[in-house]
Amino acid sequence: MITHSHLFGGLTLADWDQQWVTVEGGLQEHQPQLRRQLGLYRVLDGGRVMALGAAVGLPGGLEKRLHDFWRVSSSGRNYRAGRLIHDHRDQLETQVLVIGSGKEARKATRQLRYPMIGRHNPVWTVRRAPYRGKGR
Repeated sequence: MITHSHLFGGLTLADWDQQWVTVEGGLQEHQPQLRRQLGLYRVLDGGRVMALGAAVGLPGGLEKRLHDFWRVSSSGRNYRAGRLIHDHRDQLETQVLVIGSGKEARKATRQLRYPMIGRHNPVWTVRRAPYRGKGR
C-alpha cells in the first residue's frame, strides 16, 4: 500500500506529479533532448490522460519510447494502448516526467509507474500488477 508520505527516488507521488513537462512537437517530431533520459510519459486528449507508460531502456530512454509511436516499424505498438497512441498521435498532447539517467532513475521509474497509473486512471492503459523484480 502506498501511503501519502511514501517516497520514490526521494520525492512523494504528489511531488513527482507536479513535474510533468509538455513536449513541444509531441509525437510528430523526433525528441533528441530525451535520449538517455528515463522516466514516465503520458498522452492527453483534451486534458484527459489517455495512456501512461515508462521508458527504462538505455541508451534510447524517453526519446526511443516516444519515437516508437510514430515511426514506420510497429515497435511499441504491439499492445492496445500503443496502437491507439499511434492512431491518434496527431491529436494527442505529450508530456514527460524525467526521472534521470542512471540506475537509481531506472529503479524510481519502475516504482512510480503503477502508482501514477492508479492516480491518473488512463483510459487506454491496462493496469497490471507492479513489477516485483529485484530493482534491476
